[in-house]
Amino acid sequence: MQRRSKVLIMVLIGFCFLWGSSRESQAIEAINLGLKYWYPTWELDGYSDFGKIEWETDTGMFGPGCTFIFTPRFALSLSFFQGSFSYPFPNAAYLGDNTDADWSSNRTDVDIIPAFLIGEHFNIFVGLKYLAYDQTIEGTWYGTGNWQIKYDLEGYGPGFGVGFNFPIGSTPVTIYSTLSAVVLLGNFETSGTHNTGSKATLVYPIGAVELGARYSLTRIPLQFMLSYRYQRSQINFDWEEEDSTWDSLDENFSGLILYAGYSFVF
Repeated sequence: MQRRSKVLIMVLIGFCFLWGSSRESQAIEAINLGLKYWYPTWELDGYSDFGKIEWETDTGMFGPGCTFIFTPRFALSLSFFQGSFSYPFPNAAYLGDNTDADWSSNRTDVDIIPAFLIGEHFNIFVGLKYLAYDQTIEGTWYGTGNWQIKYDLEGYGPGFGVGFNFPIGSTPVTIYSTLSAVVLLGNFETSGTHNTGSKATLVYPIGAVELGARYSLTRIPLQFMLSYRYQRSQINFDWEEEDSTWDSLDENFSGLILYAGYSFVF
């Protein structure tokens, strides 16, 4: 959680810096600042001990979103998501014994995306992504003892993509879609009650598609967006030890995203 706090502080400093710059100069034409909510389903498949894990979430993922419009053809977007997930084991096996266990995970997604408008309905974008999660499995041998396993993942990397925007006639509604790809490089660590832990470097490619609608009010500078985003990826591990637990994990991450923001025009 400490590293997530550092990332959040960095994002907030970036927001404040760009906000201050816009107030002191005419470099930024407008800022749209708001909140995002993502209610995803999350599947990880490939754990040698557990098979496919289908995560559950009660609250989804929340965070701020901000777009700085420098010119009609260039903008910079920043977003931050953080959420908690769980997976209950009604009857898990650990070290050969049946046990009750609960698996929890905290996940953080941060994106910084410069976008360039090419033509009236088409844009391209590049950017940077930070993704991290820490997972904890806690169990008890039916009252005779407790155990714990921890997995920690952290990755950074570049991305690129294309976007399409289609206004619906003279209405304030715009349909949009994006296709994107990211490659993260990072580290993965395991630790537990009955082992010293293992470390690995990772290569984490992510492909994503998003389809949604944007509604902009005219009298009040408010903007609302609703979209569905689907991400598919494979997390590839290179372990320091030869006796590795698994070589890769297949991941599906998808769900509805809601956004509400207010525009400040300079």
